[in-house]
Amino acid sequence: MTKLINVVIRGYGIITDGIIKRLKSFDEKYQIYLVSEHFNQQIENIKIFKSLEELDDLIQYDIILSSFRNVEDSERFWTSQSFLKLFKNKKIHCIETSTLSYNYIIKWGSYISQIGCIPVEAPLTGSKMGSLNGKLSFFLFFEAEKNELNNLLSDISLNQYRFKTLGEATKFKLVYNTWGAFLLYSIKIFLPYLIKSNDFDIISKIICNDGWMSKVCEGKLKKILTNDYEDVSFSLNMMNKDINYFLKIYEVNNLSLKYIIDDYLSKESECDFSIISKLE
Repeated sequence: MTKLINVVIRGYGIITDGIIKRLKSFDEKYQIYLVSEHFNQQIENIKIFKSLEELDDLIQYDIILSSFRNVEDSERFWTSQSFLKLFKNKKIHCIETSTLSYNYIIKWGSYISQIGCIPVEAPLTGSKMGSLNGKLSFFLFFEAEKNELNNLLSDISLNQYRFKTLGEATKFKLVYNTWGAFLLYSIKIFLPYLIKSNDFDIISKIICNDGWMSKVCEGKLKKILTNDYEDVSFSLNMMNKDINYFLKIYEVNNLSLKYIIDDYLSKESECDFSIISKLE
């Protein structure tokens, strides 16, 4: 019988929910241990714990995958005594999927190596649907690797882009997300010129299927037209967190980008970040 790959997942949210369901679809390949103090349900064949202290220290864990809202939550977990007691010097792959600050990731990677584990910098994109159907894209940096890591990444993602230097994947992801915020905002700027047309049914078909704007319109136009911001793939508050981390690295002199960033950061919402393009 093939040995199961033991995967600890820390944190339950939109992305980790999809990853868990995706891994469950591979029968007899993974044993998943979900650690979440807020999750109160049962999932078939998933072992669920409130804290790391509840995990069996006799089990040989292969991978721990985390998803956190911010630097503070990430640092609190990875430096906790419960983590060190369970995983120090175990050569376990530590996958940090959160989009965090550049300075923190540099410090995190060094720290994880020093305690005898293997850091895997892995900010991702693809959101809820990507996590459910195995079509996430990872921006990766890691050095040592095992088959267990490659198997897991292949099973939950369509693309793995491997960077050569620690921190570069995070820097890229912060630019990537801020650029995406700019593109989304462009709907708010230009849609009012089109929406009153008698041929808007044809126009909406065009902008969702042809041209540079089709990618963002295909994903977000329906939400904006129907004011459906409660089905969250990525919240406005999380986008603003990433923009703030972007601003810690880069000085923004472009007035148009500065205006858009200021408009984002002036608002707070746990709704989908497409709410920034809500029509007045």
